[in-house]
Amino acid sequence: MNPNRSAIARNHPDLQRMIPITRLRHLYRLLRDTVVSKDAHLCVAEEFRRNPQTLQNLVEESRLHFALYNNSGEGFHPREPLGALSTDVSKSPNAVHEMLRCVKQHGLMVPSHPAFNAGYVDYELSPIRTTTSEYENGIPSQARGGVDVLLANEGDRLPVLVEAKGKKDRNLFLGLIQLLTYAVEFSTISQRQRINETYPERFAWQPDGPALDVYLLLVEAPSCQFHPTFLGLVEEICGKILTPGSAVAGVLRRIVCLETDMSGTEAIPVAVKFCHGPGS
Repeated sequence: MNPNRSAIARNHPDLQRMIPITRLRHLYRLLRDTVVSKDAHLCVAEEFRRNPQTLQNLVEESRLHFALYNNSGEGFHPREPLGALSTDVSKSPNAVHEMLRCVKQHGLMVPSHPAFNAGYVDYELSPIRTTTSEYENGIPSQARGGVDVLLANEGDRLPVLVEAKGKKDRNLFLGLIQLLTYAVEFSTISQRQRINETYPERFAWQPDGPALDVYLLLVEAPSCQFHPTFLGLVEEICGKILTPGSAVAGVLRRIVCLETDMSGTEAIPVAVKFCHGPGS
């Protein structure tokens, strides 16, 4: 914490733009930057599979923590117009960027589960982007990156957060923790207000229900030989945490894992690997 800041209540208006580092974000950073081996990630995933309440507690504590933060007056990025792709993304041969171009034009269509169909809204959105802000530990914020794609469900316009993974990306468990971190942060009242102000009339929220759907999208399966193991663990974890009345169910309606081989010439063909929640 900045030693020059006087000790006042954390929810004081003067501190609302100080970015919380939630327990989920701590975990995501730890797995991304420090404890990076596949064996370590398998151990953590196995622990959450064995004791899903631990992950439930992380979600609930992180949601309450992040609710102290308010950057509702901030945009998500400087790109204009909203939803437009950058020149680099428009020309990139990267499979994830190719997927993004297809989804922007045609939406995300899931033939086997039409209730999962969603239309494109924008990409690379950070919930913590705030001008001249700092984290709780006093370090200036650098809110780079963010959720890969923001969609709107075609049926009821609930927001959908998409984390896309390519062949060279790291394992699906890290992707799940990353996506849960973003989902918790995007689900607070101030973030809903921020989304509504940035994308007016694009979304409809459930007043007494979960805030979001989340999709893990495999844009070509990761080449790691342990991918099937991680896939099985992640599917089991998701089934254990998305249960009626749980902390996760208070944030998420569905957790869906999709896969595409990018073989389509227009709308990309998408298959469901697993799904939990209504319509699954």
